[in-house]
Amino acid sequence: MNRFISTATLALLAAMLIEAGNYWLVGYPANASFAGQSVILAVQWYVIHLPGVLALDRSPFLQHAHTIGSTVLFLSGWFDTALLITGLIYVWRLARRIADKLFSPQTPIDRDLH
Repeated sequence: MNRFISTATLALLAAMLIEAGNYWLVGYPANASFAGQSVILAVQWYVIHLPGVLALDRSPFLQHAHTIGSTVLFLSGWFDTALLITGLIYVWRLARRIADKLFSPQTPIDRDLH
């Protein structure tokens, strides 16, 4: 349980930094000022912020309350980025564990015991 908490804490802190940079550098990619930037960056932004974009699309209140709408987009992006980072950490740990088992030197007796 302690390892999960440290992984989740690391993911949430890293996601906060990434989202703050993403929000500051990109903002909302449907703006006219975004036209000169990368389409791939816009697609990445929409995929990561999809729950927030759907909430803004469905709620008339959020469409008119720009500060709350921006907060919803930030929080949805933060949560999705934290989930993505957590998944990447677990895949990395799994790959390292498998590599350690495959490439660790074992005697024939040790192999029979496992």
